[in-house]
Amino acid sequence: MAQVLGGLFDKQLGFDDRAPEPWTRHEPMTCAIYADDNGKAAALMLCDVGLAAYAGAALVLLPPTKAAPCAEGGYIDDELLENFHEVANVASALFNADGAPRVHLRELLSPPVDFPLDVRPLLVAPFARLHLDLNIEGYGKGRVVLLAA
Repeated sequence: MAQVLGGLFDKQLGFDDRAPEPWTRHEPMTCAIYADDNGKAAALMLCDVGLAAYAGAALVLLPPTKAAPCAEGGYIDDELLENFHEVANVASALFNADGAPRVHLRELLSPPVDFPLDVRPLLVAPFARLHLDLNIEGYGKGRVVLLAA
């Protein structure tokens, strides 16, 4: 993960494992849906809006103060969301392992997230999951969850 995302930001990334815990409806998040060549949901990347905002700002070297109101207010503005879309697109490489079917970013959902029906089974019973706290040096930290079918 550090190799894939670290080069995007030209910033030091810090990772801490966290215990799996469900996201509540009251915690604003973004959801990147990755699909296989048939369009079927194959993986998800859930990020709290603070992390998505910080990543969107860090990608184009906007000051952290641009993202801080989003992180504190539980929303992400259009400019930061557009930037985060590119981060989510590059993050598809996290799921493209040797011998596994290739996936690509199908869509990025912003708050309030309404999960498509084909994504819900992946939320409930993924084949693999990783829960992390991610810190982007000089910007901020947040929660990210990776789920794979």
